Amino acid sequence: MSSNNNFSHIKNINFIITGAYGWLGRATLEYFYRIFQDDIEKFVFPISSSQKNIKLSDNFSIKTYDYSHNFNKDKTYIVFHYGYATKDKLAILSDDEFNKNCEKINESLHQIIKNYNIESLIFPSSGAIYNQSNLYAKNKINDELYFLELSKKYNFNLMIPRIFTIGGPFINKPQDYALSNIIIQVKTNKKIIINANNDVFRSYIHVENLIDLFFKWLIDEDKETPLIFDISHPNKIEIKDLAKKIIEALKIDCEIIAPNFNSQNPSDDYVGNSEKMLSLLEKYKIKILNIDKIILDTNLYLN
Repeated sequence: MSSNNNFSHIKNINFIITGAYGWLGRATLEYFYRIFQDDIEKFVFPISSSQKNIKLSDNFSIKTYDYSHNFNKDKTYIVFHYGYATKDKLAILSDDEFNKNCEKINESLHQIIKNYNIESLIFPSSGAIYNQSNLYAKNKINDELYFLELSKKYNFNLMIPRIFTIGGPFINKPQDYALSNIIIQVKTNKKIIINANNDVFRSYIHVENLIDLFFKWLIDEDKETPLIFDISHPNKIEIKDLAKKIIEALKIDCEIIAPNFNSQNPSDDYVGNSEKMLSLLEKYKIKILNIDKIILDTNLYLN
Protein backbone atom coordinates (compact mmCIF):
# COMPACT_ATOMS: atom_id res chain seq x y z
CA MET A 1 0.00 0.00 0.00
CA SER A 2 1.52 3.33 -1.00
CA SER A 3 1.58 6.03 1.64
CA ASN A 4 3.47 8.92 0.12
CA ASN A 5 0.45 11.18 -0.15
CA ASN A 6 1.43 14.76 0.62
CA PHE A 7 -1.09 16.68 2.69
CA SER A 8 0.39 20.12 2.08
CA HIS A 9 -1.50 21.55 5.04
CA ILE A 10 -0.84 18.54 7.29
CA LYS A 11 0.00 20.58 10.38
CA ASN A 12 -3.52 21.95 10.46
CA ILE A 13 -5.29 18.67 9.67
CA ASN A 14 -6.32 15.97 12.12
CA PHE A 15 -8.05 12.72 11.27
CA ILE A 16 -10.92 10.96 13.02
CA ILE A 17 -11.57 7.28 12.32
CA THR A 18 -14.80 5.82 13.70
CA GLY A 19 -15.14 2.04 13.91
CA ALA A 20 -11.37 2.00 14.12
CA TYR A 21 -11.07 -1.62 15.28
CA GLY A 22 -12.95 -2.97 12.25
CA TRP A 23 -11.54 -4.08 8.90
CA LEU A 24 -11.40 -0.69 7.19
CA GLY A 25 -10.43 1.05 10.41
CA ARG A 26 -7.38 -1.14 10.92
CA ALA A 27 -6.35 -0.81 7.26
CA THR A 28 -6.63 2.99 7.47
CA LEU A 29 -4.67 3.15 10.73
CA GLU A 30 -1.85 1.10 9.19
CA TYR A 31 -1.81 3.50 6.25
CA PHE A 32 -1.45 6.44 8.62
CA TYR A 33 1.22 4.63 10.63
CA ARG A 34 3.33 4.39 7.48
CA ILE A 35 2.99 8.16 7.07
CA PHE A 36 3.45 9.36 10.66
CA GLN A 37 5.21 6.45 12.40
CA ASP A 38 5.41 7.15 16.16
CA ASP A 39 3.87 10.61 15.68
CA ILE A 40 0.57 9.11 14.55
CA GLU A 41 -1.20 9.97 17.83
CA LYS A 42 -0.57 13.69 17.22
CA PHE A 43 -2.73 13.62 14.11
CA VAL A 44 -4.98 10.54 14.13
CA PHE A 45 -7.84 9.94 16.57
CA PRO A 46 -9.44 6.47 16.39
CA ILE A 47 -12.91 6.02 17.85
CA SER A 48 -13.82 2.51 18.99
CA SER A 49 -16.48 1.17 21.33
CA SER A 50 -14.83 -2.22 21.76
CA GLN A 51 -11.11 -1.55 22.29
CA LYS A 52 -9.13 0.91 24.41
CA ASN A 53 -5.92 0.37 22.45
CA ILE A 54 -5.27 -0.91 18.94
CA LYS A 55 -2.00 -2.65 18.05
CA LEU A 56 -0.38 -1.65 14.78
CA SER A 57 2.81 -2.78 13.05
CA ASP A 58 6.05 -2.89 15.06
CA ASN A 59 3.94 -3.59 18.19
CA PHE A 60 2.98 0.08 18.27
CA SER A 61 -0.20 0.67 20.24
CA ILE A 62 -2.56 3.60 19.65
CA LYS A 63 -5.23 4.64 22.13
CA THR A 64 -8.86 5.07 21.13
CA TYR A 65 -11.45 7.70 22.03
CA ASP A 66 -15.19 8.10 22.48
CA TYR A 67 -17.41 10.17 20.21
CA SER A 68 -17.75 12.62 23.11
CA HIS A 69 -14.01 13.36 23.28
CA ASN A 70 -13.10 17.07 23.32
CA PHE A 71 -11.09 17.46 20.14
CA ASN A 72 -8.99 20.54 19.40
CA LYS A 73 -11.31 23.16 17.89
CA ASP A 74 -8.40 24.99 16.28
CA LYS A 75 -7.82 22.07 13.91
CA THR A 76 -9.53 21.03 10.69
CA TYR A 77 -10.68 17.42 10.52
CA ILE A 78 -11.06 14.70 7.93
CA VAL A 79 -13.39 11.91 9.05
CA PHE A 80 -13.37 8.27 7.99
CA HIS A 81 -16.72 6.99 9.21
CA TYR A 82 -16.59 3.21 9.56
CA GLY A 83 -18.55 3.02 12.81
CA TYR A 84 -21.89 1.85 11.44
CA ALA A 85 -24.10 -1.06 12.49
CA THR A 86 -23.01 -4.17 10.59
CA LYS A 87 -25.32 -6.71 8.97
CA ASP A 88 -24.56 -9.43 11.54
CA LYS A 89 -26.25 -7.30 14.21
CA LEU A 90 -29.60 -8.15 12.59
CA ALA A 91 -29.29 -11.66 14.04
CA ILE A 92 -29.02 -10.44 17.63
CA LEU A 93 -31.07 -7.22 17.66
CA SER A 94 -34.76 -6.59 17.10
CA ASP A 95 -35.69 -4.31 14.21
CA ASP A 96 -36.34 -1.48 16.64
CA GLU A 97 -33.03 -2.01 18.43
CA PHE A 98 -31.15 -2.08 15.13
CA ASN A 99 -32.80 1.16 13.98
CA LYS A 100 -32.02 2.88 17.27
CA ASN A 101 -28.42 1.69 17.11
CA CYS A 102 -28.05 3.25 13.64
CA GLU A 103 -29.70 6.48 14.78
CA LYS A 104 -27.44 6.70 17.85
CA ILE A 105 -24.28 6.30 15.77
CA ASN A 106 -25.44 8.91 13.25
CA GLU A 107 -26.31 11.39 15.97
CA SER A 108 -22.94 10.87 17.67
CA LEU A 109 -21.15 11.71 14.44
CA HIS A 110 -23.53 14.59 13.80
CA GLN A 111 -22.32 16.17 17.05
CA ILE A 112 -18.72 15.97 15.84
CA ILE A 113 -19.67 17.48 12.49
CA LYS A 114 -21.62 20.27 14.18
CA ASN A 115 -18.93 21.15 16.73
CA TYR A 116 -15.76 20.93 14.65
CA ASN A 117 -14.47 22.12 11.29
CA ILE A 118 -14.89 19.13 8.99
CA GLU A 119 -13.18 19.35 5.60
CA SER A 120 -14.09 15.91 4.24
CA LEU A 121 -16.05 12.83 5.22
CA ILE A 122 -15.68 9.34 3.75
CA PHE A 123 -18.65 7.10 4.51
CA PRO A 124 -18.44 3.60 2.98
CA SER A 125 -21.90 2.33 2.16
CA SER A 126 -22.83 -1.05 0.72
CA GLY A 127 -23.90 -2.71 -2.50
CA ALA A 128 -26.79 -4.01 -0.41
CA ILE A 129 -28.64 -0.73 -1.01
CA TYR A 130 -29.67 -1.96 -4.46
CA ASN A 131 -31.87 -4.62 -2.87
CA GLN A 132 -34.07 -3.01 -0.22
CA SER A 133 -35.28 -6.35 1.14
CA ASN A 134 -33.84 -6.08 4.64
CA LEU A 135 -33.34 -3.58 7.40
CA TYR A 136 -29.61 -3.33 6.87
CA ALA A 137 -30.07 -2.16 3.27
CA LYS A 138 -32.80 0.30 4.22
CA ASN A 139 -30.63 1.84 6.92
CA LYS A 140 -27.70 2.12 4.52
CA ILE A 141 -29.69 4.20 2.04
CA ASN A 142 -31.05 6.29 4.93
CA ASP A 143 -27.47 6.87 6.11
CA GLU A 144 -26.43 7.99 2.63
CA LEU A 145 -29.25 10.53 2.49
CA TYR A 146 -28.47 11.68 6.04
CA PHE A 147 -24.81 12.44 5.30
CA LEU A 148 -25.67 14.02 1.97
CA GLU A 149 -27.90 16.50 3.82
CA LEU A 150 -25.23 17.15 6.44
CA SER A 151 -22.60 17.77 3.73
CA LYS A 152 -24.82 20.48 2.27
CA LYS A 153 -25.64 22.00 5.65
CA TYR A 154 -22.05 22.07 6.94
CA ASN A 155 -20.31 22.42 3.57
CA PHE A 156 -17.85 19.50 3.63
CA ASN A 157 -16.60 17.17 0.89
CA LEU A 158 -18.31 13.79 0.85
CA MET A 159 -17.39 10.41 -0.63
CA ILE A 160 -19.81 7.47 -0.41
CA PRO A 161 -18.27 4.34 -1.95
CA ARG A 162 -20.80 1.50 -2.14
CA ILE A 163 -18.69 -1.54 -1.33
CA PHE A 164 -19.61 -4.94 -2.74
CA THR A 165 -16.82 -7.42 -1.93
CA ILE A 166 -13.27 -6.74 -0.74
CA GLY A 167 -10.35 -8.90 0.35
CA GLY A 168 -6.86 -8.60 1.76
CA PRO A 169 -5.33 -7.91 5.17
CA PHE A 170 -7.06 -6.81 8.39
CA ILE A 171 -10.21 -8.85 7.76
CA ASN A 172 -11.87 -9.19 11.17
CA LYS A 173 -14.66 -11.76 10.67
CA PRO A 174 -13.06 -14.34 8.36
CA GLN A 175 -15.76 -16.99 8.81
CA ASP A 176 -18.39 -14.57 7.49
CA TYR A 177 -16.78 -13.89 4.10
CA ALA A 178 -16.60 -16.43 1.28
CA LEU A 179 -12.96 -15.88 0.30
CA SER A 180 -11.51 -16.09 3.81
CA ASN A 181 -13.92 -18.87 4.79
CA ILE A 182 -12.75 -20.99 1.84
CA ILE A 183 -9.10 -20.34 2.74
CA ILE A 184 -9.80 -21.56 6.28
CA GLN A 185 -11.56 -24.66 4.94
CA VAL A 186 -8.65 -25.48 2.65
CA LYS A 187 -6.08 -25.19 5.42
CA THR A 188 -8.02 -26.94 8.18
CA ASN A 189 -10.20 -29.55 6.47
CA LYS A 190 -8.45 -30.12 3.12
CA LYS A 191 -11.89 -29.86 1.55
CA ILE A 192 -14.24 -27.06 0.56
CA ILE A 193 -17.96 -27.34 1.15
CA ILE A 194 -20.13 -25.04 -0.97
CA ASN A 195 -23.82 -25.14 -0.08
CA ALA A 196 -25.26 -22.82 -2.72
CA ASN A 197 -27.95 -24.26 -5.00
CA ASN A 198 -27.19 -21.74 -7.73
CA ASP A 199 -24.26 -19.92 -9.29
CA VAL A 200 -22.84 -17.29 -6.95
CA PHE A 201 -20.89 -14.39 -8.47
CA ARG A 202 -18.75 -11.88 -6.59
CA SER A 203 -16.31 -9.15 -7.67
CA TYR A 204 -13.32 -8.64 -5.38
CA ILE A 205 -11.38 -5.43 -4.77
CA HIS A 206 -8.21 -5.39 -2.67
CA VAL A 207 -8.62 -3.36 0.52
CA GLU A 208 -5.34 -1.59 -0.28
CA ASN A 209 -6.79 -0.31 -3.57
CA LEU A 210 -9.77 0.97 -1.62
CA ILE A 211 -7.77 2.84 1.04
CA ASP A 212 -5.39 4.18 -1.60
CA LEU A 213 -8.39 5.55 -3.50
CA PHE A 214 -9.70 7.27 -0.36
CA PHE A 215 -6.42 9.08 0.21
CA LYS A 216 -5.89 10.07 -3.42
CA TRP A 217 -9.38 11.60 -3.49
CA LEU A 218 -8.71 13.51 -0.27
CA ILE A 219 -5.67 15.28 -1.68
CA ASP A 220 -7.26 15.92 -5.08
CA GLU A 221 -7.77 19.69 -5.38
CA ASP A 222 -10.35 19.12 -8.13
CA LYS A 223 -12.19 16.31 -6.38
CA GLU A 224 -15.78 15.52 -7.29
CA THR A 225 -18.11 15.99 -4.33
CA PRO A 226 -20.43 14.56 -3.31
CA LEU A 227 -19.07 11.42 -4.92
CA ILE A 228 -21.21 8.27 -4.81
CA PHE A 229 -20.10 5.17 -6.74
CA ASP A 230 -19.76 1.38 -6.61
CA ILE A 231 -16.64 -0.47 -5.44
CA SER A 232 -16.69 -3.57 -7.62
CA HIS A 233 -14.09 -5.32 -9.80
CA PRO A 234 -14.96 -5.36 -13.51
CA ASN A 235 -14.32 -9.13 -13.62
CA LYS A 236 -16.75 -11.15 -11.55
CA ILE A 237 -15.91 -14.68 -10.38
CA GLU A 238 -18.18 -17.61 -9.60
CA ILE A 239 -17.66 -19.08 -6.13
CA LYS A 240 -16.53 -22.54 -7.34
CA ASP A 241 -13.98 -20.88 -9.63
CA LEU A 242 -12.83 -18.83 -6.65
CA ALA A 243 -12.36 -22.06 -4.69
CA LYS A 244 -10.23 -23.48 -7.51
CA LYS A 245 -8.08 -20.34 -7.60
CA ILE A 246 -7.55 -20.53 -3.83
CA ILE A 247 -6.46 -24.16 -4.10
CA GLU A 248 -3.99 -23.22 -6.85
CA ALA A 249 -2.66 -20.22 -4.93
CA LEU A 250 -2.14 -22.13 -1.67
CA LYS A 251 -0.80 -25.23 -3.47
CA ILE A 252 -2.82 -27.57 -1.26
CA ASP A 253 -4.62 -30.65 -2.62
CA CYS A 254 -8.26 -30.15 -1.79
CA GLU A 255 -11.67 -31.54 -2.72
CA ILE A 256 -14.54 -29.22 -3.65
CA ILE A 257 -17.93 -30.52 -2.52
CA ALA A 258 -20.85 -28.67 -4.09
CA PRO A 259 -24.45 -29.71 -4.80
CA ASN A 260 -25.69 -30.42 -8.30
CA PHE A 261 -28.38 -27.94 -9.21
CA ASN A 262 -30.56 -26.93 -12.10
CA SER A 263 -28.58 -24.52 -14.26
CA GLN A 264 -31.80 -22.58 -14.77
CA ASN A 265 -31.83 -21.51 -11.13
CA PRO A 266 -31.38 -17.71 -10.89
CA SER A 267 -27.79 -16.81 -10.06
CA ASP A 268 -26.77 -14.79 -7.02
CA ASP A 269 -24.97 -11.78 -8.55
CA TYR A 270 -23.57 -9.39 -5.93
CA VAL A 271 -21.72 -7.25 -8.45
CA GLY A 272 -21.74 -3.50 -8.97
CA ASN A 273 -21.04 -1.05 -11.77
CA SER A 274 -17.26 -0.57 -11.87
CA GLU A 275 -17.20 2.25 -14.46
CA LYS A 276 -16.77 5.20 -12.08
CA MET A 277 -14.32 3.37 -9.84
CA LEU A 278 -12.15 2.46 -12.82
CA SER A 279 -12.08 6.07 -14.02
CA LEU A 280 -10.96 7.18 -10.54
CA LEU A 281 -8.26 4.52 -10.36
CA GLU A 282 -6.99 5.66 -13.77
CA LYS A 283 -7.09 9.33 -12.74
CA TYR A 284 -5.12 8.63 -9.57
CA LYS A 285 -2.76 6.14 -11.27
CA ILE A 286 -3.71 3.29 -8.95
CA LYS A 287 -3.06 -0.17 -10.38
CA ILE A 288 -5.97 -2.49 -9.68
CA LEU A 289 -4.78 -5.63 -7.87
CA ASN A 290 -5.98 -8.98 -9.19
CA ILE A 291 -7.74 -11.85 -7.45
CA ASP A 292 -4.50 -13.85 -7.05
CA LYS A 293 -2.94 -11.00 -5.06
CA ILE A 294 -6.11 -10.68 -2.97
CA ILE A 295 -6.07 -14.41 -2.16
CA LEU A 296 -2.38 -14.44 -1.19
CA ASP A 297 -2.61 -11.32 0.98
CA THR A 298 -5.76 -12.54 2.72
CA ASN A 299 -4.07 -15.87 3.42
CA LEU A 300 -0.91 -14.16 4.70
CA TYR A 301 -2.94 -12.10 7.15
CA LEU A 302 -4.85 -15.16 8.37
CA ASN A 303 -1.63 -17.08 9.12
